[in-house]
Amino acid sequence: MQQPYRCRRPWILFVILYFLFAAHASLQVFATNGGALFLLTWLIASTATAWVAIDSRLRKQPIQHGVQLIFLLTWPVSLPLYLIKTRGFTGAGLAFAHFVGLVGTYSIFSALSAAAAGVDL
Repeated sequence: MQQPYRCRRPWILFVILYFLFAAHASLQVFATNGGALFLLTWLIASTATAWVAIDSRLRKQPIQHGVQLIFLLTWPVSLPLYLIKTRGFTGAGLAFAHFVGLVGTYSIFSALSAAAAGVDL
C-alpha cells in the first residue's frame, strides 16, 4: 500500500515564490523577448498552486484537480481567498503580509536591475 503524499516543508514553496518574483523583476529589465517572462509567470502560478494543493492535503481537505486548474489561472485572487477561508482573520493578515512582501521584492529587484543596466524607471 502506498503512503499518502507528505511534504514536511511547504514553506519552501513560498521561498521559491519570492525567488521567482525576484528573477521575474530582474528579467523584466534585461529580457529582449517575452518567452522567458512567460515561462517565469507560469512557474510563479504553478508554485502558488502547488503550495495550495500541499497545504489543503495537510489540512485533510484536498482540493479537486479541476479547482486546482482554476486556481492556477486565477492565483492572484484565489491565494488570498484560500488563506482567508482556511485561516480566518490570521489568513487575511498573511495574505496582506505576502502581498507587501512580494510587491516589495519585485520593486527592489526591478530597481536594482534597472540601476545595473543604466535604465531609468
